[in-house]
Amino acid sequence: MTDSPERPSRTGRVVRALVGVVFTGLVVWLAATRLTVETLSQTLERVTWTPALAALVAYVAVVFVRAARFSVAGARTSFANLTCIAAAHAALLRVMPLRSGELAYGVLLQRSGGGGFGEGLASIAMLRVLDLATVLPAAAAIVALGPVGWSTEWAGPALAIAGVAMVAVFFALGPISRGLARRIASGADRQRPGLVAKGVSALASAYDLPLSRRLGLLALTVAMWALVLAWFHLTLWAIGLEPSPIEGASVGVLGVVGSVLPVSLLGSFGPMEGGFSLGLVAIGRPEAAAVADSVVASGLTFLANWAVAIPAWLFLIARRQLRGS
Repeated sequence: MTDSPERPSRTGRVVRALVGVVFTGLVVWLAATRLTVETLSQTLERVTWTPALAALVAYVAVVFVRAARFSVAGARTSFANLTCIAAAHAALLRVMPLRSGELAYGVLLQRSGGGGFGEGLASIAMLRVLDLATVLPAAAAIVALGPVGWSTEWAGPALAIAGVAMVAVFFALGPISRGLARRIASGADRQRPGLVAKGVSALASAYDLPLSRRLGLLALTVAMWALVLAWFHLTLWAIGLEPSPIEGASVGVLGVVGSVLPVSLLGSFGPMEGGFSLGLVAIGRPEAAAVADSVVASGLTFLANWAVAIPAWLFLIARRQLRGS
């Protein structure tokens, strides 16, 4: 009987692992059947470093905005520390399996003295819900207005609906999480609070922010994803493509949607490349070229992640900002 509360989490981990294997396997199969050495080498030959460096600058701006979100969400450490933590966290998300890189924020926050491990995870959960509430409506709007032939007369209504949905979801989560916390606390789990009860309680606390902070998080999240799309657009320029703004946004948002879904086996590898490829095919790239482009673009984003994360980590160690370092 004591094992029963753990079964759903174990089942969930198994399901996520299986989905990750299948999804990543499909992407590997697509690359194996569509990618050739010739198309890959052609894409590599087109890489130019001026837009690649501009993309790196855009990525650094993304890291600063991520750090600002952590600060507004309640982290209690210096902005310099949060910037370095944001850089390391993003890089680990890129490589650790099944989104387990999310745990890195809680660990780094605790070691820097900026909050507890549970506080960090609750903040990440809140921010991820806000990310999805921002990205998914925006993705629906951009894809609907994108280069696949739909009329732009729907631009205003589509973007308005996306904005309203985003705000409604974010502000509804506070009452929902508090209601769940009260229900769990008053139920059978009160006698033996488990990870679910503690997690919901921490999430409710994380959402218990003043209105000004919630509005600030909303504004920072919109700014962050706009910068991410700019970063991806510049990366497309770096590999020799010159998409229009709406084409670049369509490719970028599909890559973003893939990167935030917790279905990959290794970091965000697989879903992001699949989203990129789908977007590139939608704007008219041949399948083989689209796969090659997505692989090279993914490599450039990986380099950007670690070009910022390694100095950030060394800074934290050199300044003795991490307990035990």
